[in-house]
Amino acid sequence: MSLEHSPTRMGRGLLTEAMICDRLGISRVTLWRWVRAGRFPAPIYPGPSTKRWTEQMYDGFVEQLVAERADRPAA
Repeated sequence: MSLEHSPTRMGRGLLTEAMICDRLGISRVTLWRWVRAGRFPAPIYPGPSTKRWTEQMYDGFVEQLVAERADRPAA
């Protein structure tokens, strides 16, 4: 079983860079630009060269985007 499909303690999976980019419809360059700028959470490293994000990290980012959109006045 790969890490992407194994549950974490909270019963949630780990997401790869490709999975994050696919879900958000962005490029790898944009993802890392956002991470460097503090807009998107930095990954965790379960292994020396393995980067992953938890589902909770991703969900929190999306919830923040929705909240920011709701706070904007209608055009």
